[in-house]
Amino acid sequence: MVFLDLRGFNRLAETSEPEECHGRPARVPAAMGRVILEHEGTLERFTGDGMMIFFNDPVPVPTRRSAPVRMAVVCATVSTSCS
Repeated sequence: MVFLDLRGFNRLAETSEPEECHGRPARVPAAMGRVILEHEGTLERFTGDGMMIFFNDPVPVPTRRSAPVRMAVVCATVSTSCS
């Protein structure tokens, strides 16, 4: 299981106008969704500005131990490029 959270989003939301930060969280889940699927993860839920991802459930994932780590490395890059 992997939990992802948009770094710095709460601070941005507290100090910005709603229009300034409205599009940012929409871009990140779309990009992350592609990465999650590429690594055979299952997006369980969105929680505010975060996500919870399962591996090996409901579909068996042969690389269940390494896939979450590889996905997290890619997600860190995607998150930075979407901000």
